[in-house]
Amino acid sequence: MEWPYFYIRDEPRPAPVHHWDYRLGRDDHALCGHPFDQPLEQTSFRPQSVCPKCEKLLPAWLSQLWEDWAAEQDREVEAVVAWYEKEVERLERKLRAARPEEEKRLERSMRARRRPSVRIVRGGLPGLGKRG
Repeated sequence: MEWPYFYIRDEPRPAPVHHWDYRLGRDDHALCGHPFDQPLEQTSFRPQSVCPKCEKLLPAWLSQLWEDWAAEQDREVEAVVAWYEKEVERLERKLRAARPEEEKRLERSMRARRRPSVRIVRGGLPGLGKRG
């Protein structure tokens, strides 16, 4: 991800182009604190000469921007994790509530399928035992 830069030229001075004040959001000052008399141009294309003070302050601003962005992403991830944890708890409760009913139904079906046991009487032939 790349952040947009805005370069501003001050009309009466042929000085280098400055970065817009990203930190404080001021329209009348540059990132380095240079006050604008008449801001002439605002462009996102990098000009050939940019104020060295602005360029020096840019990494600190970018660092803060990335930290803020990362903190926002962490909050979003934590919210999603919390939602999934609640959903898992809800589904586990539903499963525990349904399990006894399922076990009873399974037990009834097993009883219905159970064949009576066979008792062998002494002296009988195989397969001719008494059913008990």
